[in-house]
Amino acid sequence: GHPPFNSGSLAQRLIAHQSLQPPAITSIRPDVPLSLQAIIEKMMAKKVEDRYQSAQEVADALTNWLANPDLHEVPDGQTNPPAAIV
Repeated sequence: GHPPFNSGSLAQRLIAHQSLQPPAITSIRPDVPLSLQAIIEKMMAKKVEDRYQSAQEVADALTNWLANPDLHEVPDGQTNPPAAIV
């Protein structure tokens, strides 16, 4: 694990957090299902109105994801069981 922006000076990292979309988690973990990547991207959206509006909304999205194995499709077409959400 590491933060989404982990290179550059402190000032550069702060600016990146404010202005850049973090790299897709699949660039580091290609086995992450695209549906889970979408949840993560929504959690990290720059505009507050594009994010989940409460922790309950995040919990509901993750609960729905875990309850629906059809959503666990990984980019290469293989299925990936929901071992852990990290």
